[in-house]
Amino acid sequence: MSSKQTSCTTSTSKNKIKTDIMEHAKVPVRCITIFLIIATILSCTFNNLGNLQGQFSIFGDSNSNKHKSVFQPTDNNNDDSIPRIAWLMSFPNSGTTYTQNLVQTVSGYNAASNYGEGVEKRIWEEISNGPFYSTSFPNNDDENWAVSPTGFVLTKTHCSSYCLWCTSNNYITTAAKFSKSCGRTSHHVHDFGYYDTALVKKAVILIRDPFSNIVARFHKHNKILKQKKETLYSLDEEGFRTMCRELDAKMKDDIWRRPFYLDVKDLAKVIPCSSDFFRWTQWHNLAQITTDDLELSTLVLHYEKYTDNFNETVDALHNFLWLDKKNEAPEFITGKTYREYFTKDERNAVKEMVEKLATKKTWDNVHHYFQHN
Repeated sequence: MSSKQTSCTTSTSKNKIKTDIMEHAKVPVRCITIFLIIATILSCTFNNLGNLQGQFSIFGDSNSNKHKSVFQPTDNNNDDSIPRIAWLMSFPNSGTTYTQNLVQTVSGYNAASNYGEGVEKRIWEEISNGPFYSTSFPNNDDENWAVSPTGFVLTKTHCSSYCLWCTSNNYITTAAKFSKSCGRTSHHVHDFGYYDTALVKKAVILIRDPFSNIVARFHKHNKILKQKKETLYSLDEEGFRTMCRELDAKMKDDIWRRPFYLDVKDLAKVIPCSSDFFRWTQWHNLAQITTDDLELSTLVLHYEKYTDNFNETVDALHNFLWLDKKNEAPEFITGKTYREYFTKDERNAVKEMVEKLATKKTWDNVHHYFQHN
């Protein structure tokens, strides 16, 4: 073989080797590119799944208090001259009105409310979204309205997720949304605003026996029907059961197709107004999570304590709010309880449902309601 041929062969071999190396080098580059594409897709997918899970969790998330609000507090909000909010958090018809009247009468200072329908006198004039002075003060002359300059302003809020005749997409919520709703206000029927939850320093969670609470909501619904001049239910067990049959029939499909009822569907068949017991449990879960997330000093007040230990309860409430007792407390009239509206099997089913759905803190606060079913 000539030297020219040898040289040509060598050059060709080198070129082939170079080409082979370049071809092989493309393999890891392609793999890395494909891997990055797959990783991006998976990341987006998991983020979306996380968001979806957050939208439909009745237990919420650990960072529920992180949201933007209309009013951002300034350094002056730590001044003693600025009223400090203590939420009165309650599932509707738990004894909220009496508790407000009690504090206002005994302390001589107004309580407040997130709901100022017809009243636009705000505690902080510079905060247009309220909260507002409570109109339930016995002396309703606004010239005498005042809040304690050193204590806490007891402020009524029901937060959200308590609607009676709505489907689950209107009451299943996240802890973040629930927390924000606790600072939602209205000064007309449909005008809503928000104040920053950083203004809130304490909370009183008012809890009532669930059986009596759900029946009290039936009474409230009947009052609304009367105002609308619609057909009323009889104010007795039969009237309550009639309403529950209508409510349960309306919610049947919603309960069966929603995953949140998965572990309690069979129980829901037994319980009158089962969706309202579900709401009652979820609401107390989210109220406790909200106070924990906002790191609020919290007093849990059971409505029946007004009957069992009235003086001690009044003292504890005013001490918690840093309010002096100046006047005699208004009379508390022990109302009816409504456990007899439910059969033993129904009460046991409610107990099982609540225990399945409740967080540990909620169950610790309510389990005594089921000890003598």
